[in-house]
Amino acid sequence: MTAVREVMTEQLVTVEPSTSVAAAVTVMGIQRVGAVLVMEDARLEGIFTERDLVRALSYDIGAASQPVGQWMTRDPVTVGPEASVERALEIMLAGHFRHLPVTSRVPPCASKFEEAHTANRNRRPRGLLVNQGPTWDGRS
Repeated sequence: MTAVREVMTEQLVTVEPSTSVAAAVTVMGIQRVGAVLVMEDARLEGIFTERDLVRALSYDIGAASQPVGQWMTRDPVTVGPEASVERALEIMLAGHFRHLPVTSRVPPCASKFEEAHTANRNRRPRGLLVNQGPTWDGRS
């Protein structure tokens, strides 16, 4: 069974939550990607995708000047690098999304209570698994 780490992209394209939607989309275009990871203090806060852009502009034509943190998908579903590709694709199909951040945990928390309440804050992006369907500009 193939592990996600064997097929994920390791080049992380990131922005901060305060980055404008327009600037984030510019980064996406320059890097030729359909999503950027939204990071703060080396933590994954969210993901901003082409779908988030469409949603933002459909709700507010002025969204281009607003922070990407207002429109990103917060706390995205993630998988670890050792997850099987089959499991990752099942998650993506069930959730109807094309981008799945691959994360690893940092050193364990002091208690189970703390771990339960800080789980999202301890994820560090390692890569991104992308369903290779057509991209926003029609390329395959």
